Amino acid sequence: MQESELIQTLRQLQRTNKIKEALEIISSNPGIEFSENSELKIIYAIIQCFANNLAKAVDILPTINPEELKDEEALSDYGLLLFMTGSDKAEDYLKKALAINPDCFIANARISAIYIANARYDEAEKHLSKALDVEPERVELIANLASLRAKQGRFDEAIEILNRAISSNPDRQELHAMKANIMLSMDKADELIEDFYEKIRKDPENKVNYITLSTILINTGREDEAVSLISGALDKFEDDEDVRSAFVKIALKAQRYHLVGTKLKEWVEKEPESTELRFLLNQARIECGFLDAAEEDLEKFPEELKHEPTWKILKAKLLMEKNRADEAVSILEEVVEHLPGHVEARSQLAHILMTLGRKEEANAHIEAIETLSSSLRVQSVKYSEYDAELEEIEQLKAIMDNVALPVEQRISSAFTLAEVYEKRKDYENSFETIIKANELTKTIVRYDWKEHRRLVQRIMANFNKETIKRLEGKGHPSRRPIFITGMPRSGTTLVEQIISSHSMVYGAGELSWINRITALFPQTNGGYPYPEGINYMDERHLKSAGEYYLEKLNIYNKDAPYVTDKLPHNFDHIGLIYLIFPNAAIIHLKRDPRDVAVSNYYQNFAAMRGLMGFANDLKDIGHMLNDHERIMQHWHEVLPEGKIFEVVYEELVEEPERLIKELLNYIGLPWEDEVMKFYETQRPVKTASIQQVRKEIYKESKEKWRRYEKYLSPLISVLNEGFIPVE
Repeated sequence: MQESELIQTLRQLQRTNKIKEALEIISSNPGIEFSENSELKIIYAIIQCFANNLAKAVDILPTINPEELKDEEALSDYGLLLFMTGSDKAEDYLKKALAINPDCFIANARISAIYIANARYDEAEKHLSKALDVEPERVELIANLASLRAKQGRFDEAIEILNRAISSNPDRQELHAMKANIMLSMDKADELIEDFYEKIRKDPENKVNYITLSTILINTGREDEAVSLISGALDKFEDDEDVRSAFVKIALKAQRYHLVGTKLKEWVEKEPESTELRFLLNQARIECGFLDAAEEDLEKFPEELKHEPTWKILKAKLLMEKNRADEAVSILEEVVEHLPGHVEARSQLAHILMTLGRKEEANAHIEAIETLSSSLRVQSVKYSEYDAELEEIEQLKAIMDNVALPVEQRISSAFTLAEVYEKRKDYENSFETIIKANELTKTIVRYDWKEHRRLVQRIMANFNKETIKRLEGKGHPSRRPIFITGMPRSGTTLVEQIISSHSMVYGAGELSWINRITALFPQTNGGYPYPEGINYMDERHLKSAGEYYLEKLNIYNKDAPYVTDKLPHNFDHIGLIYLIFPNAAIIHLKRDPRDVAVSNYYQNFAAMRGLMGFANDLKDIGHMLNDHERIMQHWHEVLPEGKIFEVVYEELVEEPERLIKELLNYIGLPWEDEVMKFYETQRPVKTASIQQVRKEIYKESKEKWRRYEKYLSPLISVLNEGFIPVE
């Protein structure tokens, strides 16, 4: 096949999204990769991008001579390649194509997509109209037009456009997804869900309806329903790649890591050559905490795949989980050096640098990201500690109010904007905005405060004085773990940072292993769940649980005499912790409940789902505070006096040296001056307190609630009500 013929064939396949066929042609024509023809190299690199082989595409870029590109088709392709590899020069070459031929379909289509992404709607509409004049039935263009209408606030028009497109293209999932996103934002979720259930009833063999409905369900917080539906679809369409992909995405979003991990392992055994499945499997392993298994498998990948950004980003996530942040930084710096436009790599790198306190380096990457997309304004403002210009405030408001955008993006923007207003001391706008942020979050997070209340009641009933007396002292004798508990946003991160500044202590962050032990109860004591199962446990069970936990600590550090676990909600399980580790330090943070409430209400916990759902409603926060107060009262009643070391946050910020000396004495650690310079400690901090722990102790957060007192009556009412048992 002649080069000119190859160019036309590959271009057509790429533009009709037939990437597999294009790769087959490339495979049968190995000389393409070494061609001197810039136009052919551009098409080759674009196809590699679509095939997720970004490293190959980037390697080709320096060998392309744009001066050789003389016609609008070649210039348009080069513009696309630059856009896909993150260059800010894409628009320039698309404009050159339009200068040659203002009616060029592909140049108009591509430049309009760039303008939509960057909120340049008038320019986008002009070019999109020209493209639609040429190909009025092109699905991608119709989707872009609907997106544009939604971003302009013309929602009914957007829905009408999508309905017409869906009637002609019922199998195009992206159209259904876009329609669902707009209708969810218009508070028409129930109507949409019922419509799709009816579609499934009428046409049970259409996989698209299962995928779309399960996606809608997960995005509206109906996680169990979503997982159940897509699992059923997986049984029905077992080998379908689209259904498999949807199952993995939905199960991961619902945090059903064991479920998705089991299924992925089964698929990988059947298809060991599938790198995509292996990447997903290792992602699930990392989320589940099976870090050694993930690391072992990642090392088995072929050397050429280890150069791909996907492998390196996954490896960096693994290293961060193992608290090997410096190694993660090195890997991501390699990606960014090779692929400066890779937004995910830069974002992850910036975040890690910020966790290490390397703020200037982090900000340099954030500034680079901003040049790639205006939608990344949220991250930039966060890392600037919420200093924002008026233009940035308007951009954040536009994102928050744009119902065409994914709700998670709108939520992030709203929480960020509320912090910006607070930084500017505009407290009224700040709280009005944080109300919007939490109401948006409640559209995707479901929470029932009574479930936690019932758990607290069951724990107190089973971990009574008789049970404690029967089992105390029979657990593992190790003093290595230090447990730091308390309500989220009560100062647990600050205390961990102080303690881990000591040479004998390693700060491991929030660990899930106590929760994992409670989940394993039925497998260890004859089938009895937690907390009732404690009545069927003996010395052997407790020591075994201790060995399990200590083995997991070695994932993070094998050498330090002490390792901290600062999962705040371990306050629910202090009785279990005491029985497993009778000699371990247990620290509990106390803080004014009104300050705790406001701080939680201002924190974006949407991605965490589950128990943190309480933080999106002032009444739910009040109920959680009452639960916390009651169960801590119970632990002080049933455990030996002085076993739990209470740290009052307000006293810590007023008299830090006195409190820290008492704390170290309780743990059994000698004094070191470094603990008073905790803000200089170079270790990754992964929680919401990332900025605060890089500063000296400050008092500004005391009585913050008074700024918003007029809004807090729902909270105060529940706090005054106290802990009332539920059936």
